[in-house]
Amino acid sequence: MTKFTPTETRIYNLLIDGECHRKSEIMQECFDDKLVSVANLFVHMSNLRKKMPTGLILDSVTLAGGVRGYRMSQKLRHPQVG
Repeated sequence: MTKFTPTETRIYNLLIDGECHRKSEIMQECFDDKLVSVANLFVHMSNLRKKMPTGLILDSVTLAGGVRGYRMSQKLRHPQVG
């Protein structure tokens, strides 16, 4: 498996629970610099998607009130029709 950066590791460990997490929550929990921009979060999420183990999906979701967030889930396998 590809090695994650320290920030990507913190994001991965937060999202692996399968729950939806607001962008603001991810930024607060995972970034050392509290002045970091949302653009940095986008870059880390893009890199994390490329490095994630097979079988996991990193979804962008809209929560109540239009708040954007992320969720990690397993890929669903479609039964073969035969």
